[in-house]
Amino acid sequence: MQKIKWTLPLYTVLAAVSLVGCANNDTAKNENITNETGYHTTEKDVLVRNINYRNMGQGLYDKDDAYSTRDRNYHGHESKPLRARSSYYNSYEGTLADKANGIANGVYPVIDARTIIMKDEMLVALLLNDYSQAKNVKEKVKNEIGPLSNGRNLYVTTDQGVYYRSMTLDNNLRDGDTREMVILDANDMFENLNIHQDHLK
Repeated sequence: MQKIKWTLPLYTVLAAVSLVGCANNDTAKNENITNETGYHTTEKDVLVRNINYRNMGQGLYDKDDAYSTRDRNYHGHESKPLRARSSYYNSYEGTLADKANGIANGVYPVIDARTIIMKDEMLVALLLNDYSQAKNVKEKVKNEIGPLSNGRNLYVTTDQGVYYRSMTLDNNLRDGDTREMVILDANDMFENLNIHQDHLK
């Protein structure tokens, strides 16, 4: 009798625990519907976890969570050739950079040009409409901008990666971002220009 008192509740608890998995929409899946990690979004994108309303038929709440809010260029705003805005502050040679951009933009088939000037180096990065003419365009731009360089090492490149990096640096300088960080990034770019040796000069 004593044995039955303890075994009956034990079997009842075991039966209840084993049936708990079948209570979620008649499925026995091991899925936490309040945690979408690995299913519909990247982990911890938002402070409050999204609740997966798809399983509950709430059409109003259906949404696409397949993007990451940490993607800086989600709207494509950093990959478009934006026109340069106002000139730089006084501690940077913004007038010279604008002048070099204007000259380079006047050469066909240049779509946009960005110039970065650091101490004794000057980089003109070009975005072209037709890259089959890249060599001739670089020569022409170098000859036209050469007198403006004032003895600096002048680099002209048609590498798209360098162009977009220069565009971001240029925009950051114009927006007044932390100057020290922009200068560190620009110095790093100048130090690694040899990687793009085929696209220089």
